[in-house]
Amino acid sequence: MVPNMSARRFKRRIFSSCFLLLGLLLCLEPSWALQFYIKSGQKKCFSEDVTASTRVLGEYLVTAGPGKLEVDLTVTGPEGKMIFHKENIDQGKFTFESPAGPQHGQRAGGHEAAGEHGAEHREYDENYEDVWPTYNYQFCLMARNGDGPETKRKVTLHVSAGAAAKDYSTVAKVEHLDNLEVALRRMEDEVRTILEELEHMRAREEAMRSINEAVSRRVLWYSIISCLVMIGAGVWQARYLNAFFRAKKLI
Repeated sequence: MVPNMSARRFKRRIFSSCFLLLGLLLCLEPSWALQFYIKSGQKKCFSEDVTASTRVLGEYLVTAGPGKLEVDLTVTGPEGKMIFHKENIDQGKFTFESPAGPQHGQRAGGHEAAGEHGAEHREYDENYEDVWPTYNYQFCLMARNGDGPETKRKVTLHVSAGAAAKDYSTVAKVEHLDNLEVALRRMEDEVRTILEELEHMRAREEAMRSINEAVSRRVLWYSIISCLVMIGAGVWQARYLNAFFRAKKLI
């Protein structure tokens, strides 16, 4: 049997290991990076859906190569609005923030809940954007003015969103934070991002539940109306046949 002190040390080590593992998982930044070759006259576009009030950071690098070739980068947001544009890029960054969405518990259109269950569940449209809006952004690269069709360049595009898009080196300089404080700040932001994702999922589940309830009510009323129509048609048909047979003196 393990003594009490050894058991306590063992539990303390397990707790420390779990905490360290959690910290490593939280440090995993939600981002994506692409590396590809682009030839003269080619255009390549990539899209990303971003939730409301989310900061996005992009980094690009065009590796030099033989011949002449210019690569342009254009970032467009919802409704085709241009967010960033630069011609003949080589290396740099761009950043933007998605528009703010509705506050928690509110709809984008500001509609009120209907019916006696409105206090518990709000009536949402079947469009999920009405609950938790997301915005689609396009990242397009265009190669032009090349020496020939086989002239190409290697492009690296890295896009981060949320806490991963925050520049903690600048935060450390401005707020005079040491490495441990910066790590704690990063972990705090990651936890906040996870909580926002959980809130995102909760809002989506609430919306889907409201949609299912609305569809169930419509199906119920449709079934009732169908039954009433069928009963009415049967009664009318019976009366018609009875009158027809009496007119023919068959009964």
